[in-house]
Amino acid sequence: MESHSTVDLTTSHSMGKVYLYMGFALLITAAFAFGFGALFSGLLTGWTYDLKAINYNNVGIFYAYIGVLIASGIGVLITGIVMHSIVARGRHSAWPAYIIYSSLIGILVSAFLVVGIDFVTLGEAFVISAIAFGTMGLIGYFSKRNLSILAMIGFVVLISLSLFGFTMLFTFIFFPGALRLFSIIYNAVILFVLLLMVAVDTQNVRRIMETGSASNNLCLLCAYIMYTDFINIFIRVLFILMRFKRN
Repeated sequence: MESHSTVDLTTSHSMGKVYLYMGFALLITAAFAFGFGALFSGLLTGWTYDLKAINYNNVGIFYAYIGVLIASGIGVLITGIVMHSIVARGRHSAWPAYIIYSSLIGILVSAFLVVGIDFVTLGEAFVISAIAFGTMGLIGYFSKRNLSILAMIGFVVLISLSLFGFTMLFTFIFFPGALRLFSIIYNAVILFVLLLMVAVDTQNVRRIMETGSASNNLCLLCAYIMYTDFINIFIRVLFILMRFKRN
């Protein structure tokens, strides 16, 4: 009983570190998102922050921002690979790559602010995402069954959705209104798959932590996985809210 309690305590402590690191990444992302969003929104609108006041003659700022977003997207891919490489080799700390990764995600998320998404919508998306993420995380953490099958189900759903979208291509050409409906359905299905992955990833992280041999780098890698899940969910929820509010 004492040994079992010790294992549970170690697992809880390690899981706490994972979510603490995840929360830290979210704070970094929020800081960079609001910082870059405010900067480029101000530059594009002459610091009025009114989208109607955008100076389209100053295309240099617009292209500079697009360049920043493209560079950030490439950087996200590179730092993701670097994170896995550092953890696999175990020679260096993964903190620099982790911080850079979450910072670059923040720059990408700033695009929502630049295009004029209001803070109410962003807040709603965050709350909905947090509730959905937390719910599926609890399911994954306490489930005694192997949830890997959920990942397979999600993969099949994505393939089916892609094939359906391809077959609907000509329908979209002749009936553009169908594209809006498909967009909502598409994002809803992607969101469903992402939520399944939260449960699967949480269970996998718990099993890693139960070994009691998780290094700080491994905790960072697990936090990186959970953080990425949350950001993906947040973006999909935001897209869905934007679609409904535009209607």
